[in-house]
Amino acid sequence: MKKFLLLGIMTLAACGTLFSGTTQEVTFDASTPSTTVYIDGIEVCNTPCKTTIDRSADAIQLVAKKKGYNDRVITLRSTVNRTAFFNITFWPSWLTDAASGGVWEYKQNQIYLQMEPKGLSTVQKQEFLKKSQAKRFALFNFEALQYEAALGNGGEYLSALSTLSGKNEELLTAALLEKDNEVAFVNSCLAQ
Repeated sequence: MKKFLLLGIMTLAACGTLFSGTTQEVTFDASTPSTTVYIDGIEVCNTPCKTTIDRSADAIQLVAKKKGYNDRVITLRSTVNRTAFFNITFWPSWLTDAASGGVWEYKQNQIYLQMEPKGLSTVQKQEFLKKSQAKRFALFNFEALQYEAALGNGGEYLSALSTLSGKNEELLTAALLEKDNEVAFVNSCLAQ
């Protein structure tokens, strides 16, 4: 009897499920406030917002909609949850994680949606893409940008962002020191 009880406990002791859970919180923000986010065709929230999604092996299709803007479609793919590798000691735990979804995770917990206005001319679209490139650079390199701003003597990341955005390094440095997260920085300093 004790062996069966121990076997049952070990089977249910799935690391991915225990440590990460079967759901994941995802935060959305957008270049335009109150952008509606749909997951697999179901409206979930208006930006800025957070929502909880079930972990799964399946990809999720996100669609962002806002009147006057082109729909933004993103596919969010799942990967193997690293905590599930602790199941090596007892393989049936993998079964529990697989059944519950705990073996999977979505790589992105924060998603920034750059919404493109409808009806842009070729010149306007090029300008939009240039600004989008600067925003994307700032979002992906925010920690390095903040580090260089804190040092106070510029650096390659600040120089690159200055070139991409057309803003001087002093203005960027001041904004980086003032803002505590990348979305706040992008929305305040690179929004124009």
